[in-house]
Amino acid sequence: MGMATGWVRIWLAAFGLGACLQHGAAGAVSVEEFGAMEPEQVLRLPATEALAVFGWSAREFRFVLENSLIDLRYLYQAPSGQPSAGLIRAVKAFQRDLGARPTGEILVGQFMDLVQRTNEFWQTPVIPGPAYIVDKGEVVSAEGSWHSAQVREADPIQSSSIRCYRSANLCSMVTAKLVMSADESGWFHSSVSDLGLHAQDWTVREWTPHGIVAEDRSARCAEYVLTIDIAGDQVTMQRSVVAGGDCAQAPVTASFRLKGGYEVASPYWEARQARLLSLRSPAFQALVKRVQSHRVSAPAQ
Repeated sequence: MGMATGWVRIWLAAFGLGACLQHGAAGAVSVEEFGAMEPEQVLRLPATEALAVFGWSAREFRFVLENSLIDLRYLYQAPSGQPSAGLIRAVKAFQRDLGARPTGEILVGQFMDLVQRTNEFWQTPVIPGPAYIVDKGEVVSAEGSWHSAQVREADPIQSSSIRCYRSANLCSMVTAKLVMSADESGWFHSSVSDLGLHAQDWTVREWTPHGIVAEDRSARCAEYVLTIDIAGDQVTMQRSVVAGGDCAQAPVTASFRLKGGYEVASPYWEARQARLLSLRSPAFQALVKRVQSHRVSAPAQ
């Protein structure tokens, strides 16, 4: 069995792929027959014929299909796992939007596309906390989310906690971030792949009642200057490229400011909401646009 065939089998087994619109699967294939198929054959296989491979009942497969079509706004009825004219119409509409022949019987490849889209609806918005500075004399603390107008943050859902100790001439920062997937269109969507933690220490160069300036020159390709403006109630960071550094992918020079988590994260979640809308049925998208247009044009009460 080739690697690609194995990939398809793993995907199908993981998600119990398939959807049955009929009561049975007259052309069901055995596990051995299924494993011997080329990936292209598997994708063209009616999902009803894969029931024996995955050990799901026809009702369980229909229930999965119904919920996926409901998520994408092709189906507007409570899921029951039972055959229905509404379910067949919804499958046909989805197939037409894929540019496929609307048979009402979903194929394995078509269901993979359906599940890929609905996977993106699993992610729950996470908004980091506000930005603030706490001055206790010998210890100054700050928290917030970094933002730069010069560079795009690959992982915008992040929060940093800074502690500066006057007696030690030291500032320590820990940044926690949700590490985003580089590929937003894979067969299994996982926008957040891990929680990343990064620690950084700074040497204090200046400490006054009005603020703190600290430096970090430990990196080979860049150096950082941290400024905590206690009087102005803001924290900034300047990143500069080290001259003559032998770095294949040196970071660019940029300025950062510690802001509230909502301000930094909200553009990401707004963009995701727009993407989720684009995944839903064209008919539903058109309806949303009409409603939004009506709201804009409606006179104020």
